[in-house]
Amino acid sequence: MGQFGFFDADKRLALISAKGDPLEMIDRVVRSRSFRAEIEAATLTPASKKKSNAGRKPLMSLLCFRMLVLQSL
Repeated sequence: MGQFGFFDADKRLALISAKGDPLEMIDRVVRSRSFRAEIEAATLTPASKKKSNAGRKPLMSLLCFRMLVLQSL
């Protein structure tokens, strides 16, 4: 294996798409943005209950949800 070229990633993604990428199918079928409010209500701590603003900012709830779905598959 030599060094990757500039368009090698695009070619590889095109090959995966041509074979039927399951991630693309999940993205088409599951409308995750439609229940974003419910996910954020269940996962995020309201600002009134926080003791301070210290610490790392939380990850996007929708991103965490997608990661959990992919891990379960």
